[in-house]
Amino acid sequence: MNYAIYAGFNLILSVIFLIGIFKIYKGTAYLYTQILNLYAFSLIFISLLVLESGGFYITESFNYSYINGAALLLALFGFFFFFLLKVFIQLLSSIGGSIFRQKKIKSSQKKYLARLVLFTVQLSLLALVVNLLLSPVPFFSDEVTRINFWDYAVFPVLGSVFGETSLPVAIALGVIFNFYGLNNKQSLRNYTLFTFWIYVLYLFLLGHKFSAQILAFFFFWLPFMLNTRPPFKQLLKIIFFGLALGMLYVLYVYSNIDSGIVNEYGGATGGALYRIFILQGHVFWNMFNHLDMLGDMSYENMIWLLNNKLYGLELAMHIVSPGFAEEYLESGLRFTAGFPAFLFATPLLFSVVFSMGMMFFYAAVLVRVMNLINSGSIARLSIYIYILYFFHFGFSMGDFRFLFSIKLLALMILSILIELILLISVDGENHNNEVSDG
Repeated sequence: MNYAIYAGFNLILSVIFLIGIFKIYKGTAYLYTQILNLYAFSLIFISLLVLESGGFYITESFNYSYINGAALLLALFGFFFFFLLKVFIQLLSSIGGSIFRQKKIKSSQKKYLARLVLFTVQLSLLALVVNLLLSPVPFFSDEVTRINFWDYAVFPVLGSVFGETSLPVAIALGVIFNFYGLNNKQSLRNYTLFTFWIYVLYLFLLGHKFSAQILAFFFFWLPFMLNTRPPFKQLLKIIFFGLALGMLYVLYVYSNIDSGIVNEYGGATGGALYRIFILQGHVFWNMFNHLDMLGDMSYENMIWLLNNKLYGLELAMHIVSPGFAEEYLESGLRFTAGFPAFLFATPLLFSVVFSMGMMFFYAAVLVRVMNLINSGSIARLSIYIYILYFFHFGFSMGDFRFLFSIKLLALMILSILIELILLISVDGENHNNEVSDG
């Protein structure tokens, strides 16, 4: 097949699909929740088009790329992903109102809770910054990086509690920022925003170049976007401006590196281009070449996947780079875009059931977030948005170990307890009202 015709067809099809997705989500705030997913799918799609132009050597899998139809498959999968997600959202929204009833918490109680949470977050951020300053700072070190920082940290337990990027800090601050916006508390809102910028600076000092900051900005502004629904065209301008600044920063960082892909591809520009146009899609491209959804090996891969807590990215790494995957994993390096790539090596029925199951539960969390966004909720909204992050990590990296994590279990138990307490309170108020009316 002529590549120009193939690429042109895929680009036209992707534009049609994007228009269809915008029409499907038009008039709903759910479109804002899908910005990261659209961004992730777009990066992979662009990378696949480059890979399929042919002749690019992939250092991670030691092979040359060629046209194999991966870009077309991703375009089709992406459209059905967003379409089925919207179907699940509509289904769950229709029954969600009868299951969840919002209890009107006193305004004074919410304000007290907001200040308590803000103080707790600031105290946590202070502990993280102090830990960073007492430890070798990756931004100023050649030996210590964001990958091995917690091995050198003075208080490594903080990494276990908050995670490598401490994203719960950004999520909680975003929820509080939204709360103060709903209550017209501009000074406290600015104070919360200032705290968030300190967190962003912390990420840079920790050695994160791009991805962590994107996640931080998205999850901080998500409650605000869902509440105010800013024009999408305006958001696109901000996103492109942010990506341009991010690229300049990546080039600056890579200009100070003379090893790895920077050395192999002729400097900072070559290394950055390789990372964007090759690394983002090579797992999907390679796994499509290993398509075995009806073969005997697919069942063995499924058993391995179940025994390893649905760590799909690791399965893909072992298949894509069998001789070096273990070395990559031990050194803390991970490939990108593992979903839905790893499913190409599992049985077709398992792949369909797994994908639809994850999308159903993801939709349930999205619906719950939307139910809470205008209520001034703080604790519950923070919990559900954090769970959204878990799903985003699974969908982008192919790592679903979070389903077996103690953190997720604790968050689910806590959210269920809060929901039950509030539901009982609503029933109690309704009963007292009925008695008084009688």
